[in-house]
Amino acid sequence: MQQAARLLQQAARLRKPLGLHLHKLALLCFCILAIAGCSEQSATPPVLPKVPDDELRKSITDQAHQVDQTVIDGWFFGQEPRLFKSAYRKTTPEQKAAFAMDYAKMITNSGQQMEVKWDSYVPYSKRRDFASQWWSDPAHDTEFVKQDPKYKVMWIHEALLDGSELWWRSYERLGGASVPPPAVLAHDAEQSLVSKYSESDNNPGSFSTQPR
Repeated sequence: MQQAARLLQQAARLRKPLGLHLHKLALLCFCILAIAGCSEQSATPPVLPKVPDDELRKSITDQAHQVDQTVIDGWFFGQEPRLFKSAYRKTTPEQKAAFAMDYAKMITNSGQQMEVKWDSYVPYSKRRDFASQWWSDPAHDTEFVKQDPKYKVMWIHEALLDGSELWWRSYERLGGASVPPPAVLAHDAEQSLVSKYSESDNNPGSFSTQPR
């Protein structure tokens, strides 16, 4: 098990330089852990460090302020730039941070723990419905509801990917070395699934299949 943990740590360090095939890399690492754990009666789930919400929100807001000023290369999956086609790009850093925090809370409350249970991934449709309701609330935004249906689909998709990335990068920075490698790889795998509009690991969707 210790050898498997070392392999996970090495894989986590390589995830950004490698960029490609992060989903497969994460799956491989989860398999390594599963095989290594077969000889043990029980596996201890990785302990995620606690970060106060106020610190996390401030970090996300500050980060959004910074990255909104330029084009960040390698923002998604270590290779895709942070570019948006919808009016999501015009939302304020405060809005982005508020959505990121609420989105992360919804995912946690839905029971997702991909670092210990792969099939706990929350389906894209549930994420989409949450984002649609959130951005449709005039307390959060007034421009989303004015968009053409296809641009709403685009806005939701961009917000889901960016909100998760903003939240994770701030959490990873504040948590430091205490963030376990399985959680790092689980985030990358989750983002890969979301990018494909996936309901589950074996059930990807597409932009054209989203309801208007």
